[in-house]
Amino acid sequence: MSPPAPHQAAVDLIHRCIERCGLCLGLVGLARLRVAQVHGCDARIDAHFLSLIDAGFSIEKLVLVSDWREAGAALQPQEQAVLSWAEALARRGSTPAPDALYQEVLALMGQEALVGLSLAIALENALSQSFQTPAQAGHRLQPHVVGKDRP
Repeated sequence: MSPPAPHQAAVDLIHRCIERCGLCLGLVGLARLRVAQVHGCDARIDAHFLSLIDAGFSIEKLVLVSDWREAGAALQPQEQAVLSWAEALARRGSTPAPDALYQEVLALMGQEALVGLSLAIALENALSQSFQTPAQAGHRLQPHVVGKDRP
């Protein structure tokens, strides 16, 4: 078996780092779904939606993600914090994420989990944006499936 392409090897390494941060992979999946929604990347939205269903999330909960601020008690505080952080990093442009939000998410998750979440969001930002460009033969990355072992 030949080694993975360099870009896929880098993605796999980032996934392993995220998995070691102690963050629930379902929360990572919610963040990825929200980032893909922010970027309007249908392929990534579909992949994350199906992955989260496979991981045990209800369709009812997942349809709330796009308008999560209106979901109220249907989403747990940690889920709301993850979605808020995902939006802040996906939309930030040249504006840093708000310090108050950082402190809120840090208090709920801890430093190591916040680092893992931020890595996942940064990777999803890159992938969602790259999937919006015309596909180049042989250069598609495989979506990461929440809770599944990677080969």
